[in-house]
Order: sequence, then structure tokens, then C-alpha cells
Amino acid sequence: MVPEARRRGVGGLVHDALLSGLPHRTAALSTQRDNGAARRFYERRGWELLLEKFVFPNGAEPYVVMGLDLRGRGPTIGRAGE
Repeated sequence: MVPEARRRGVGGLVHDALLSGLPHRTAALSTQRDNGAARRFYERRGWELLLEKFVFPNGAEPYVVMGLDLRGRGPTIGRAGE
């Protein structure tokens, strides 16, 4: 997310729109291990840490892998307070 769009709810709207109505039970993502802002964002939205230190092939930077249980999630676009 570009800095000028942060803390305005845009990321949450994009996140929820991408996950809304998916026919899957779970979702997974990776983000840089040292990206505390991204990790906190995902944790607030229910993502759980699956792997603490994952390095992609030919990569040097460690990533974390996070998972989200999508079962029971109804439409989430525009939820207040997030």
C-alpha cells in the first residue's frame, strides 16, 4: 500500500474484497519477515502465523507464511471499525 493510502481503511477494503465470496476453506500468504506493519495488519484481520522463516528459492530475504480460515466468513466488505 502506498504511504498516502495507509491508515485510511483502503487496505482493509482491498483485503476484504479479494477474499469475499471465495469458494475455498483457507487462504495463505507470505510477507517479509521484518515487515511489522504488514504482519500486524494481517493479524488484526485473523491471519495466523504458519511459518516463521521461509526463504524462496534463489532468495535471500526471509518471509513469513500466514494462513486464514475462510469458513464461516460472510461478506466482509465495508465492516465498520476495520
